[in-house]
Amino acid sequence: MQRELSSSRCVRVLLIACTLGVSTTIAAQAPAPTRSVKDGVYAAAQARRGGALFEEKCTNCHALRIWGQEWPGKSVFEVYDMIRNFMPEDNPGSLSPQQTRDVVAYILQANKIPAGKKELPAVDDELKDLRLELP
Repeated sequence: MQRELSSSRCVRVLLIACTLGVSTTIAAQAPAPTRSVKDGVYAAAQARRGGALFEEKCTNCHALRIWGQEWPGKSVFEVYDMIRNFMPEDNPGSLSPQQTRDVVAYILQANKIPAGKKELPAVDDELKDLRLELP
């Protein structure tokens, strides 16, 4: 049983790594994001909702580290898309688009990115225009 779980986890990690690699290749071909997350791209209420979801669904695997070292320079959409398709690990793709944006907002808040007045946009192309940066 333990080997099956380990194999399953390895396959998931490999899929995520491949997806990030493909995302990086696609991102290299796409226009660079023009707006920074430092411009207040999510609402504080959205981050609170995301925090509750994160606590419920994500802390088993992500209690200590929720900001990828490879994220700066990527678009918010790349992180949103990875979470939407591969998280949570025990039920990938189970979060709604709104829940996924809420979790992304929480991740931004947890990493000291300032909130703004509007929620993260629901349109993929608008998320692609938001560049991740360290605070």
